[in-house]
Amino acid sequence: MLKKKDMVEVFGAFFLLLGAGTLWRFIPHVPDADTVRRSLGGVVMNFFLPALTFTVLFRAPVNAELWQIPMTAFVCVIASLSLSYIFLSFMKKYLKGLTNPSMGALMLAATWGNVTYLGLPTVTALLGEEYRRIPIYFDLLAMTPLLWTVGVMIAEQYGKPMKEQMSPPHIGVTLSRGIKTMLTLPPFWSACAGLVCNVAGIPVPDFLLKACTLMGNAVPPMMIFSIGLALRVPHVHHIAWIIPPIVIKLLFAPYIGSLCAAAVGLQGNVLKATVLESAMPTMVLTMVIADRFSLDIDLLAQIIALSTIISFLTVGFLWG
Repeated sequence: MLKKKDMVEVFGAFFLLLGAGTLWRFIPHVPDADTVRRSLGGVVMNFFLPALTFTVLFRAPVNAELWQIPMTAFVCVIASLSLSYIFLSFMKKYLKGLTNPSMGALMLAATWGNVTYLGLPTVTALLGEEYRRIPIYFDLLAMTPLLWTVGVMIAEQYGKPMKEQMSPPHIGVTLSRGIKTMLTLPPFWSACAGLVCNVAGIPVPDFLLKACTLMGNAVPPMMIFSIGLALRVPHVHHIAWIIPPIVIKLLFAPYIGSLCAAAVGLQGNVLKATVLESAMPTMVLTMVIADRFSLDIDLLAQIIALSTIISFLTVGFLWG
């Protein structure tokens, strides 16, 4: 267990990396922050994260965690989505200017957490590298599949359809497209490869594992720096809209996560890591879907920024 001083040092290091990403916008004669973020995200998603995913799952114990952790993530998503829909529908009746694209963005913000980009570094720093499998289970076995299916359905319902989509959205088409998109993600296939090699006892050359380990060690700092590139200053007149999804994501979700994780039998540091995952702020990847379906991407970016900053306080409270 980390002492309070050690936890402050960990979060202090995170803040420095976030700050470096944020300050990039003010450096003259360099590519703009959004271009760097997309390029860095592409490198992480297609090379470094798959390498990390493979080596972690190849060495992970094969046990009930493979269903317990995804089940907890699934319950967190459904509970947060349901509460956000009920609350935001009520708000829409009394708050002027809350459009469908804004409501869709708020529902994404309240439901999907930054469980890999921030959760992985957090769990690794607080509990150790042997628990890096928890964020990967939480994300790749539940959170990401739900984002590209249920999340896309929400985006289609509240946003504007893609230019190539001339007919109204259909649930079967939406699910099919979401599944196809998920199947193109390299981390998904590297996770499958790692688990297959693990379960089947297929040997992997040491030099390949060492290369994957080196690449994996670069993932946490690049992820946190990338989050800093995406942060924007929230507008005061949007605070009334921003607070509910942040409360749901940072307080309600970890409460549900703790109940579900305990109910399915998780214990010790695995339980702690799972609860930490459920307490992560809004996922940066939701901006991709929001942009694709013309949701309120500026509002979503503000929630990502504010929830990320506040999460250092809420995670510290949960951990303490």
